[in-house]
Amino acid sequence: MILTPKMIDDAASAGDALAIEVMEEIGFFVGLGIANMINVFNPEVVVLGGKISRSEILFQTALRAARANAIGSILASARIVRAELGDDAGIMGAAELASREAGR
Repeated sequence: MILTPKMIDDAASAGDALAIEVMEEIGFFVGLGIANMINVFNPEVVVLGGKISRSEILFQTALRAARANAIGSILASARIVRAELGDDAGIMGAAELASREAGR
């Protein structure tokens, strides 16, 4: 059997201590990366996508880590959100790009 991120997230959501620890550690490093991107690029929005971003434990931990490590004045103007298009975001972006290119 292959252990998947979804299995770990399901176990964490069910209260498994080790799975919670794993998801929180991943979330911390994701949040640290977000903080670094905010500090360097000063974006208006940071969008987290993919299946793993749906993990509430990971997402909340990432938010806490980003808030704790980003420069406050820069963080104040940035929003950290989940992707709304889910797994179709890449496909929809490619279709939009193709449509724009075809219209030239």
